[in-house]
Amino acid sequence: MAEFRLTHTPSISPTQCFFCEEFVGPFIDSHVDLPGFGRVYICAPREDKPGCLGQMAILAGYVEEAIPLRLQELVQDLQIEIQELKLENDDLKQLEQLVAITRKRAERVYTGEGMDLNFSEERPVIKRGSRQPRA
Repeated sequence: MAEFRLTHTPSISPTQCFFCEEFVGPFIDSHVDLPGFGRVYICAPREDKPGCLGQMAILAGYVEEAIPLRLQELVQDLQIEIQELKLENDDLKQLEQLVAITRKRAERVYTGEGMDLNFSEERPVIKRGSRQPRA
């Protein structure tokens, strides 16, 4: 029995699928060399297409249940990612609100609005532990 191996970049010419001439991997390397053609590679499934190997597996009935399961896993992963992004978005909205509040406060301090920034008057200094003894 032949030993098949998955490869992303075929190293022996021709570096394409034997059946559809796809040149973007991954591929199954059959380790079979045909005279006048070269090494036989079969394109493997990718996220965007099943490839020749995937089509063969579907026709043979090997992946009828695997495809819906994989899609279900992808949907679950995407739902989790959506939930995480919603939480992150909520955090960012709260942060924006805090920044806006801080800016308003900083503007009031800068302009002196609502705060007594007149330091020209003499103010009493109260030191700790400087209580006057009772007479």
